[in-house]
Amino acid sequence: TPLINAQIEAAAFHAGVEYTPSNDAASAGPSAADIKAADAMTPEDRKAMIAGMVAQLSRRLASEGGPATDWARLIDAHGVLNRPDQAAQIWLEAQQVFAGNPDALRVLLASARRAGVAQ
Repeated sequence: TPLINAQIEAAAFHAGVEYTPSNDAASAGPSAADIKAADAMTPEDRKAMIAGMVAQLSRRLASEGGPATDWARLIDAHGVLNRPDQAAQIWLEAQQVFAGNPDALRVLLASARRAGVAQ
């Protein structure tokens, strides 16, 4: 992972994509310890943990914004949690936020399609 992370910015530059690395731990998703702890949880506790993580991501994007990949992750999460109304709402909002960025819109559209809220 460190080798890949070190090359992402250069690869994005050569692809003509503006890349801004995020040092925000909240955007990185669950840690290895979180995943290991989830394995030991009951299904109900695991579902509550996942819902909490989704809510945290949603709050962060609403208050601070974030890259299209984080918005896409939120759309995907709502799709997996069988929350099509929330996925559709995030998709609509993301289209407004990234209206001038066709690369971001492609990423978001893929997630919206996976969530079943776009064609």
